[in-house]
Amino acid sequence: MQAANGFYTHGYAPVVTAHHGKRTAEKFAGHVVKILKRGDEVLDVGCGPGSITSGFCKYVGPKGRIVGVDSSESVLEEARARPEVVSGAAVVDFRKGDGTALDFPSNSFDVVHAHQVLQHVTTPVEILKEMRRVARGPGGVVAVREVDFGTWTWYPEDPVLDEYLKVYRAVCVHNGGQPCAGRRLPAWFREAGFSPEFLSVSSDAVTYFGAEECASLAETWARRVLESGIATKAVAYGLASQEDLQRFADAWRRWGAAPDAHVFYIDTCVTGRVEGSSERGK
Repeated sequence: MQAANGFYTHGYAPVVTAHHGKRTAEKFAGHVVKILKRGDEVLDVGCGPGSITSGFCKYVGPKGRIVGVDSSESVLEEARARPEVVSGAAVVDFRKGDGTALDFPSNSFDVVHAHQVLQHVTTPVEILKEMRRVARGPGGVVAVREVDFGTWTWYPEDPVLDEYLKVYRAVCVHNGGQPCAGRRLPAWFREAGFSPEFLSVSSDAVTYFGAEECASLAETWARRVLESGIATKAVAYGLASQEDLQRFADAWRRWGAAPDAHVFYIDTCVTGRVEGSSERGK
């Protein structure tokens, strides 16, 4: 989601949205899935192509309500065109919106979720405050998952990939974001008004291993290096040349072809409960 107060580093190139569209609720929002109840009303902030959003439907049932908001109309069109949405198997209200000013009354949703959104904005705490505002109290939950790009670890090790990671992180900062958002997430929740005793914090190691999985990831990132917003901004900011970008793409493909290739990184998951007697989210 490209919030009004930051530039979305990856942009909406097809290679980006195709990769995001493969994410599932079970793998990338398990901390939410485990607390969803039949009949829940859920808001997904920065929903992107909607794969996680539509994945929530089966857990809330026909009496539940799922709403996805994003600031990009083009990616919302992709979300509305998902097969499960078109067929009616997943009923989701996808609408344009801004996380800094959610167009919903206070106390509107049982669960308010965001996946890999806050790392791209300049005022993450303000977005969390908005998410908290529209969550029902007492007992409503705000659930967020953010990566920490300081934890990415490759094998085989490659200094060119290490160089790329430094460039990527610098691009994020120039865009007004925070590439190491994961480690800051609990503090942001506290600053947004959540009491520590109503927070649940966990970490999830995302791992890619195996020839097919690593080759696919490598090709995705190689293309993102050359075709997405990362490429245009890295050059515009003077952080890399076109030759550098090609070196980075070649390094990704070289890594993906290695027989023992694998990579892992850490996501931080935080659920903050609106204060009250409910045990949801604990």
